Parts: sequence; structure tokens; C-alpha cells
Amino acid sequence: MLRSQQTHRAVEPILSLEFRSAELSPADTGLCRELVSGGVRWRRLLDWLIERATEGREQRPVIREILRLGLYQIFFLSRIPEHAIVDESVRLAKAENCLGQAGFINAMMRR
Repeated sequence: MLRSQQTHRAVEPILSLEFRSAELSPADTGLCRELVSGGVRWRRLLDWLIERATEGREQRPVIREILRLGLYQIFFLSRIPEHAIVDESVRLAKAENCLGQAGFINAMMRR
């Protein structure tokens, strides 16, 4: 989703290109598509939730995307346990060198 915003390209071609080089199971590919399409489809609502929770403070684009993905899962995907969503969101922040934001993401996801 972040690459789509940065390049002003549609999400689907970017996803298709990424899937060609990734070794994902069909189930993981489906989940990834669901997360991205859901994040795009519900972006306004997710951004509104983020704005309210952060009192309008600007977030780095990568942090905003992590929050969107995590919040989408919490609100729209009942098959994924909430603790797993929080843990994965924090891991993703750390993997993106956002160590200082990991605690913030943890707190946001648990609200």
C-alpha cells in the first residue's frame, strides 16, 4: 500500500509483481490480498480512527500503513487473534527500523 501511494500506481499491479518473487502459500497470498484490498477499501475509516487516537499528530507513512493494516484486521477479520495482530504490527515496525514507534503501535492496537 505504501509503494502504491509513493508511486501513485494502482495496488493490484504492485501486488502481482511482489507475489511473483515471494514464496507464499495460496492461503498467505489470499490473506495478503485481503489485507491490502481491505486497507484500501476502508482507508477513510481507518485514517479517521488513527486521527482520533493520535489527536491529529502526523505519522510517518510507514507507521500509518502499519496502523491501517493492524486496525483493519482488528475490526474486520475475526479469524486472526488480536494478540497476534498486535505482535505482528510491532514486529513489522521493528523490521522497518521504527524501533521508537513500536511501543506506540502496541498501545494503539490495544486501545
